[in-house]
Amino acid sequence: MTTPVALSPISRLDGEVRVPGDKSISHRALIIGALARGRTYLSGLAPGDDVAHTASCLEACGVYVRVHADGRAMVEGSGPELALSQPRGPLDCANSGSTMRMLSGPSPAIRSPPSWTATHHCAAARCAASPHRSRRWARRFV
Repeated sequence: MTTPVALSPISRLDGEVRVPGDKSISHRALIIGALARGRTYLSGLAPGDDVAHTASCLEACGVYVRVHADGRAMVEGSGPELALSQPRGPLDCANSGSTMRMLSGPSPAIRSPPSWTATHHCAAARCAASPHRSRRWARRFV
């Protein structure tokens, strides 16, 4: 057990706090970087498979993405009109419903919309159950 420490009132606190990356913001930052024209430098990306699948789906659509282990990333976009190209196969979202939902927004810009795959608990089922999407909409991507 730790012994309590009494602190005197202070007038100023100086320092730096590093908070872990937020998964939802990390998905969006990667996608916005892909839609922008030029290079986007990101830091503090959330670690984990979901964000990694968003990056790999963007790469499959022709976006240059480099994610480093320390949470930094560089995304090179071609502008909203040319940002995403037709992938050679289905986009693998694995178990990331966020990847599927968030990439479904810009994907109609691709001449032939891609097909999607999901694994484990099936991100498509979660997408279909979302109150913001109809079942007909979700079936289009499965």
